[in-house]
Amino acid sequence: MATQISMPPAPFDAADDSVDLIIHTSNDDRFYVSKSLLIYASPFFANLFKDSSPEERYQDLPVWRAQETSATVTALVRLCYPVHIELEDVLLPGVDLIALQKYLMEKSIGRLRTMMLKSPKGVGFTSKNPLRIVAIGHH
Repeated sequence: MATQISMPPAPFDAADDSVDLIIHTSNDDRFYVSKSLLIYASPFFANLFKDSSPEERYQDLPVWRAQETSATVTALVRLCYPVHIELEDVLLPGVDLIALQKYLMEKSIGRLRTMMLKSPKGVGFTSKNPLRIVAIGHH
């Protein structure tokens, strides 16, 4: 059974001046994020927000509905935000790392690879999850 996050972690748990988008997850959590960081991290998001904005709104902010769970969205947004993170901040139970490829997040995939190579915890993860590592390394 996958562990799900009951509330998005800081800084994604509340709106501030940098927030201009809400990501609504498949398990009904809302992540408050900056569109510009998603656009920088992914051509998928750049194209998605290029000509339009989601019509749905919450707290006067546009809402984009993700198919992924909170655990996966946590990993995705942490990898594209310019803050220090540890490997265990990303490799949460229930995380679907294939979403990095789905959303064309090359910079985030590179960041994750680097973290895995530099972290002693990455070695343990790779031996227990070889298929997930192949998916990350394949792209």
